[in-house]
Amino acid sequence: MLEQDESGRSLSLDELLLLNALFTDRRIGAATAARVTQKPETETRGVLERLAERGLIESRGERKGRVYHLSAAVYRMLGQKAAYVRVRGFEPEQQRQMILQYVRKHGAIARSEAADLCQVSPDQATRILKGLMGEGYLVLRGRGRGAHYEPADRVREESGSVETEA
Repeated sequence: MLEQDESGRSLSLDELLLLNALFTDRRIGAATAARVTQKPETETRGVLERLAERGLIESRGERKGRVYHLSAAVYRMLGQKAAYVRVRGFEPEQQRQMILQYVRKHGAIARSEAADLCQVSPDQATRILKGLMGEGYLVLRGRGRGAHYEPADRVREESGSVETEA
């Protein structure tokens, strides 16, 4: 894939191994990266940070939840511009708008549907949905497996009240 960065500097074996893993797996965390390089996680984090400083990879998240993916520049060099958008994921406002649009079209959304739609974990989907509830856009109906979120205005029209999450 790459043997040098854009400035012509050679890449180390660890850097090449990590870039290959990122090309194959799309995203990796520090623990996975350490297994790839067969070095301690702290040392591998340093390699990941150097790759980020050189503009070859980007990170998302914080602390133990941080994951790395190839940068837009690398995907451009590979002729796969659209792949970057898929790997990068969606920005929080895009996620909110996608959920609201889904609810407008389909009348309701379950947490699992929101997670799938936004390509996030179920816990992250819950946080997004609760945020939309807190802002008055959605209300929770039901509990457990049958729980789903509906537009707040539709619920008000039907029952005259708004259900809140317990």
